[in-house]
Amino acid sequence: MKLKLSDDLRFLQYLVCTIILIGSFGFLIYSIWIQEISAIIFCTIFSAFLFFFRKKLKN
Repeated sequence: MKLKLSDDLRFLQYLVCTIILIGSFGFLIYSIWIQEISAIIFCTIFSAFLFFFRKKLKN
């Protein structure tokens, strides 16, 4: 049995995920600017995960 989230909760999760995704892109740009390799790798993986999670929430 699959549980469904209410529309309000789904919208809130989508909104929070979008805000975190924008913040991670900002930190990725900052990491590239200061040339911190480990932070660049982490932000790239984290942003990709959030992007796919956001796509899953939208459906």
